[in-house]
Amino acid sequence: AFGNSNVSALSLGGTSSYTFETRMANILLSDATNTFTGRVGFLDSFSAEPTDGVYFRYSAASANWVAVCRSNGVETVVDTTIAVSASAWATFLVSVSAGSATFYIDGVLRATISTNIPTAVGRETGYGVAYIRSVGTAPISVLRCDYLSLQVDLGNVR
Repeated sequence: AFGNSNVSALSLGGTSSYTFETRMANILLSDATNTFTGRVGFLDSFSAEPTDGVYFRYSAASANWVAVCRSNGVETVVDTTIAVSASAWATFLVSVSAGSATFYIDGVLRATISTNIPTAVGRETGYGVAYIRSVGTAPISVLRCDYLSLQVDLGNVR
């Protein structure tokens, strides 16, 4: 996992807007021997399913990247229809603003979600990329990352 280890650094509500972007490639995908779950975006956990977050998720349950908004353990999920591919580079962008989350892969809008965005007090998140192996012994170093970017626009709050 890499990103902000302070998983309560960001409060996604109010008039501010938040954008997380990374360019990465999966090296190893889940198979019959090893099972991985990957999350990319705003997360409040790097070691388990986040309680609160706005992120892309890859798991053995879907061949595609899914967009997830999760608040207090309740989630809304949208299939992006973009297959997870080994060794293919892709750019992932998650943006949260004005009660809506947008999800882009390679500059193309893949999902918009306006429910279960963690905006209430106590629903803070961090940001980054987390891959967890739940079955098997393959190395956890299953991805390459070109860059990570976080942009916060505080709006009128100064």
